[in-house]
Amino acid sequence: MKSDTIASKRRPGGVSRSIDYLRSSLTNPDPDDEAAKPGALVHLSELVAAAIHQTERGDPECGYFLAELFAYLCKRKANLCEQNEIFRKCYSKWESARVATRKGSPLRPLIHAILAEAFRERRVQQITKSIPKARLVFKLNKTLLGLPDFSADPQVVTEWTNKIVYPKLRAMQSKLEEDPVIGKLKKALDENGKFQLSRLKPLIRQTVARIAAMPKAYYFDIH
Repeated sequence: MKSDTIASKRRPGGVSRSIDYLRSSLTNPDPDDEAAKPGALVHLSELVAAAIHQTERGDPECGYFLAELFAYLCKRKANLCEQNEIFRKCYSKWESARVATRKGSPLRPLIHAILAEAFRERRVQQITKSIPKARLVFKLNKTLLGLPDFSADPQVVTEWTNKIVYPKLRAMQSKLEEDPVIGKLKKALDENGKFQLSRLKPLIRQTVARIAAMPKAYYFDIH
């Protein structure tokens, strides 16, 4: 039974039918399914992120794939800029912001990852929320949906810090304490030399504010 199920998901040659669905959602999305294309892009970004992670772990096949993809995109950059206005504008923003994103606190990559995940989830949930009967099959995150759009506005920064970023960091406090860099930050240590995440809250909010001033990323953690 199990082999029949697997076979039904694959075409001859072992190619998953889900790839066909992903391609169709991108190139010919169903007008009655507003979440199809954004959802497909999220899944695609997750696949590329997995390949990046595997490359960082020394995976040779993923390393070759990313090297070839990077070279191909570099070769096509001028044409993509010419043919797609959104690509040109967004690429220009990220290129000009690249140097600035390398600076900041040691918490920045972690905070950026938390925000990137929240952006992806919020984007999909906002679309799904408008689909009839979506609540029956999709659990909505009321806290995330209730937040204002992420921006550099001080009040917005405070809300995202208090309701999304800080709770996530709080849940991993023991890991942060063991981190060789974050766990030894002088600002985080109390009078007894014990790590206290609460002492880093001003730095966390400041980092969120700096990220808010950068171009918004939905699919990848760019920092």
